[in-house]
Amino acid sequence: MEFVVLGVEWVEGQPFLLTTEGDDNLLRPAPIAGFDLHYRALLDRPRVCLGHSLSIGDEVCDKPVPAGSRTCQRCSIKAAMHASDLHHAHTKPGSGALTGHLDQPNLLYLAAFGDGSIKIGTSTAHRIHTRLLEQGAMQARIVGATEDGIRIRVLEDVVTETLGIAQTVGIGRKIAGLANPRPAEFLETLLADNEEKVHGTLENMAKWERRSDPWVNPAGNEWDTVFSYPNDLGAGAHQLVASGAYGRIVQVHRPVEGADRFVADIKRLFGIRLERGTFQTPDVAAQHSLF
Repeated sequence: MEFVVLGVEWVEGQPFLLTTEGDDNLLRPAPIAGFDLHYRALLDRPRVCLGHSLSIGDEVCDKPVPAGSRTCQRCSIKAAMHASDLHHAHTKPGSGALTGHLDQPNLLYLAAFGDGSIKIGTSTAHRIHTRLLEQGAMQARIVGATEDGIRIRVLEDVVTETLGIAQTVGIGRKIAGLANPRPAEFLETLLADNEEKVHGTLENMAKWERRSDPWVNPAGNEWDTVFSYPNDLGAGAHQLVASGAYGRIVQVHRPVEGADRFVADIKRLFGIRLERGTFQTPDVAAQHSLF
């Protein structure tokens, strides 16, 4: 039986894989915890388009995917337009498609990751906890609030330009932070120090509310000892069981007693047709650090 993984979605604080099975064209949720990743990648088969903003119950895009891409031409254009409108919402007129999204309360947050990286980010108020789970943050501080999504992006840019706090953290740093995490107390102090700097930077700006709300990932320190998975999930054969996620980084292990725990970027296999089954797989050696 073939299956395809097309994304990760967080529902009520729990991570699910968005999957299709066989000829089923609807995205269905599969809890990550306990999901069997016993498969081989069918790289000689056409990829499945990842679509644009897919969610549970959506139909999978059936348009062909150009070589070297993850989406069809139509979905790539839609995604590029959406990203451009969102990124430039506070600097130039958009297409109007995001009016409803931007016209609601928004929050400004600082997120910290296990290696000590931090970022400044924004979220609609009602999605803030889900947004932080999607990001794979270890800890966070909500530092400000605005009445709309345009003003919040102005504040975000000011923080980046003035303090040099990035708006993104790469997946490699997030994986490194899970394999070799800094102490929770270090991240807490890091966030508190940068919160003070952000508040000082924005102090004389209008149309925002000062906030100071801590957030800690509910997974806590469950992943005390994990290693970076040395093989590529998007190629070859694998015999693994998933047991949890930080953002799109999934914890996996061999289905044997006392097996080492690994972390891997599940996006590596998005859109690839996978064949279920037990296949010969390479040895998996724990690597204490790849960084």
